Amino acid sequence: MQDPKQKEIDALKTAPKIKIYAEFDHNSYAYRPDRYMDAYDTNEVSGWLIRINGIKFPRPKYDYDVEDWDWSWRYTPKGGNSEEAKDKAIENAMIDAKLPWSMLKK
Repeated sequence: MQDPKQKEIDALKTAPKIKIYAEFDHNSYAYRPDRYMDAYDTNEVSGWLIRINGIKFPRPKYDYDVEDWDWSWRYTPKGGNSEEAKDKAIENAMIDAKLPWSMLKK
């Protein structure tokens, strides 16, 4: 299933300016393991959320079992809530967005 924001992600490659925002996040997500039942489970998630020009990374994955997008994905590099881990999460987001300069090495 194609990402609903794929055109906006592709447009990042030619954007005149890039604004990056990184946030270490810890959330609990409630979900229904069986869409025909009213029982809910929770999923604890910690890691980095990156926004590039307002587009959230990592992008959600489509869950075919529940027929909906799963937004619980996070970047979880070694180092947890450190500057080094933040830099790695930003690098991963740029690679996921397929931005041309993300392939350059320092």
